Amino acid sequence: MDAVRRQRPVPPEGLRADHAPAPERRPARRALHPRGHAVLAAAVLPRRPARLVAAVPHVQTPRGALAGRPRPRQADRHRHRRRGRPARQPLRVPLPPGRIGDLPPVTISSWQAAGRHLTIGGRRIFVVDRGTGAPVVFVHGFPGSSYDWRSVLPPGRRVIALDLLGFGLSDKPSSDRYSLVSQADLVWSVLKELGVGSCTLVGHDIGDTVIAELLHRSFPADRVVLLNGSIFSDLVSLSLGQKLLLALPDRRLPVGVPGPVLRASLRATFAMPPTAALIAEMESLIRLQRGDRLLTRQIRYVLERRRNQLTWTRALLDYPGRLDLLWGERDPIAVPAMAHRLRSLRPETSVTLWSDVGHWPALEAPERVLAALASS
Repeated sequence: MDAVRRQRPVPPEGLRADHAPAPERRPARRALHPRGHAVLAAAVLPRRPARLVAAVPHVQTPRGALAGRPRPRQADRHRHRRRGRPARQPLRVPLPPGRIGDLPPVTISSWQAAGRHLTIGGRRIFVVDRGTGAPVVFVHGFPGSSYDWRSVLPPGRRVIALDLLGFGLSDKPSSDRYSLVSQADLVWSVLKELGVGSCTLVGHDIGDTVIAELLHRSFPADRVVLLNGSIFSDLVSLSLGQKLLLALPDRRLPVGVPGPVLRASLRATFAMPPTAALIAEMESLIRLQRGDRLLTRQIRYVLERRRNQLTWTRALLDYPGRLDLLWGERDPIAVPAMAHRLRSLRPETSVTLWSDVGHWPALEAPERVLAALASS
């Protein structure tokens, strides 16, 4: 009997002893990450689910129980995963042509309709320019867009909000370096094209550093308002997503960033859980024109900011006008210690701290930001 057992044929490779197919595993794409980042690729590439319940570990199925059963249809294989859940709908960014005048922008499509594209250096840059009065210029952060400012535009002022190159509704060329210095060149060129001289500058995240570069060039700013941004590189606490992007090669990704990874990275920077609709809008604008594949290029601003820290800090300290900081204390990246340090170095700086706000004050507390901008 033992001899007969030893002579039993070995099951073909890929089948278990119970004849259930082994779960398929998606291999890491080494060809797409040639510099030894296969481990990182495996961490973000989703795996395919097991095809049969019998293939799940610790589930015992009698031998032959599956024999003779018809193969389930493709649409029925994961029916148990869909019960009680609404069907997932693909993200869509409707961008119809036309203008809506001065109607308040509440959607991405209406925001686009309220603006226009300027050609700067051969690139199409999206700009919203409306209203009359003393101009206020908004410079967004990473990986946001001008759409982040939609709820904080002060009435009775001329408001200008632009998408930096590679963000939002502007062009997203894969060949550009996306340096902060070149973004400052872009902002200055846009304002010159619009005939804007002295104005109020409002920045967030990398927008803070772009404004610091403008001040270094003696841009005529009447007032500067900075929201959460890493103005001191030695105090910054990089997120896991930022570290992952910095570890990848400085070139356009061959594949898009997985949705769960991108959405989780965005949610982690809010003090309170944001709505799914808000995250969907942010993700849609990032992915527009496959912009998510450029995140590995755009993230190099972290290294550029370290190299130019002294220059940009000196520009803020030497600024002779009114400088206000509006800061969310629950920001995991641009920690509140940055605001405290700037006030200690420049005592005349006005600092407003919000204990229930994270990295996105214009999205988390728009009414407070709007009130602060309206104050004289």
